[in-house]
Amino acid sequence: TLDKNSKLYLDGKLLTYAELPVLLEQKKKGTKLRAIISADKDVSHGDVIKLIDTVRKLGVTEFAVDVESSSL
Repeated sequence: TLDKNSKLYLDGKLLTYAELPVLLEQKKKGTKLRAIISADKDVSHGDVIKLIDTVRKLGVTEFAVDVESSSL
């Protein structure tokens, strides 16, 4: 998850991009990882793409993007 300030969270815990590989490896434990990527509506598109690219490089090939729709 990326909050409105583009801070990164995994399972509700604040972390850095440098910590992400270690934490994902711990969660992997021989299974295929899947991710749900969620971001505050005010986060830039570029920050969301950075997160998607990062998790893909770390071996997460199945993911969904949680989108908040705007009310009309």
